[in-house]
Amino acid sequence: MSSIIEGYNYDIFISYRKKDNKGDRWVSEFVEALRTEIESTFKEDISIYFDINPRDGLLETYDVDASLKDKLKCPVFIPVISRTYCDPKSFAWEHEFTVFVDLASHDRFGFKINLLNGNVAARVIPVRIHDLDPNDIKLCESVTGGFLRGVEFIYKEQGVNRPLKPDDDEKINLNKTKYRNQINKTALATKEILESIRASATSNNLPQEDIQTEENKDKYEIGTEESLTKGTVKSKKEAQPGKFKRGRFITALKKPWILLSVIVGISVIIITIALLLDPHSKIKLAFEKALPGIGHIINKSGNYNNSPVEGIWKLTYGKWYNWKPDDTLTYQFPGNMDIYHIKIFSNSTFTFIGHYRIDTLTLDNYGGGTYTLKGDRYEENLLYAGKKIYNKKIKMLSEVRKDTLIQKWPADENWNLVEKYSIEKYIRLK
Repeated sequence: MSSIIEGYNYDIFISYRKKDNKGDRWVSEFVEALRTEIESTFKEDISIYFDINPRDGLLETYDVDASLKDKLKCPVFIPVISRTYCDPKSFAWEHEFTVFVDLASHDRFGFKINLLNGNVAARVIPVRIHDLDPNDIKLCESVTGGFLRGVEFIYKEQGVNRPLKPDDDEKINLNKTKYRNQINKTALATKEILESIRASATSNNLPQEDIQTEENKDKYEIGTEESLTKGTVKSKKEAQPGKFKRGRFITALKKPWILLSVIVGISVIIITIALLLDPHSKIKLAFEKALPGIGHIINKSGNYNNSPVEGIWKLTYGKWYNWKPDDTLTYQFPGNMDIYHIKIFSNSTFTFIGHYRIDTLTLDNYGGGTYTLKGDRYEENLLYAGKKIYNKKIKMLSEVRKDTLIQKWPADENWNLVEKYSIEKYIRLK
């Protein structure tokens, strides 16, 4: 059976340590459950490569069957990340995990792809069955070049750290995860990647060679503007040049709405450039390089320091309830979310920019609006977030302690916090 993407032999490659499939045969049971879920998720037949008897413990000096590399030329790679998987001497690590990342990084789609919803995802979907040591996490992230999140199949009680099983009670599990739901998440993440790759191949009319050759590597160099936009860019009329008058520009910036537009415009440009470079790391560098310029704009807008929150702040801690509608989970950073978040205040307006990562997805996060602050009573009018227009007012309690900003919400009409309130802590950058 071949892949639904022309040029690949399989759709999914399952990588694991033989040690993790002994006893209750957790990996085999996981693969069987995933096959069943995928059958009900896709209209097409999806091919999965799963070696029931993998080689283990081989060193670099051993010869590896060349056919394995052909099997690794697939759109999606699912490693079962355990306490034993992160071993550079193991067969799975040396001849599957690192080899796939290298192959995917040089094939026509690249290791990180643009999803149909506009977000970015790696073609590796880690399935974590243990909490890992920090050194093992760093080792994995050194290969993938980004956060190691994936889909967690971890059962936790006090003193317990083992793979999640189908009959485990999510009410007792401290992670509050259910095996069936995690299987569904894995299948949906796989579908999102496969459909995005197929759409990219169709819309860009790319050639179907598996790996770039010397003849075609310049034509479709991964990361170049042409490879990202070929077939999608429409011609636009060039803007007519005009004279720039500094005095009028500074005067205009004193108006809150114009200031907000300028800041948001700068933020969007930074996001675009950063995402083209690397959505996981370069966005931080790009934005922080721009902070002095943005701070200069705020200073020039007049009435600087009239508001105690005025300036540029970086999120260092957060705990949120009801992050999504009908979502009963609690999200925390640092914790089960990875976030890079900057919030900028002028005297009466605010904007925020960054991204957050849940499971396998990295999502852009930006928006803005106006606010009022009287004492510790902060009311925010969120005008937009992403592509959505909100015009939504939120009452918060806000406190500034030297260079630390703490915001808690939601508060009721009497400015009392609800029982389960969210909290964010920031440090001042400017």
